[in-house]
Amino acid sequence: MALLFKNTNDPQGLINKQAITLWLNQCALTTEQSQITITELPCPHEHDNCADYTTIIAITTTITEQLYTIHKPLLYIRKHDIYNLTKH
Repeated sequence: MALLFKNTNDPQGLINKQAITLWLNQCALTTEQSQITITELPCPHEHDNCADYTTIIAITTTITEQLYTIHKPLLYIRKHDIYNLTKH
């Protein structure tokens, strides 16, 4: 799927996805056996408080699947956003 917000130096978002994967590992949200899927989608909600785009992070292991939603485009996600996932 094409990214909706693009960095011209990283049109596929690979640098952002690698950084997010590293931050997930640092925050102990993943293991070596985890499969991580990161997807950016238009936000389905139609109200003023919602960001235009949402990033979905799916962490799958042989036992479980955990879904996280960050209401920001992939390009705008930072380490503190991933760290805040551990607080919920």
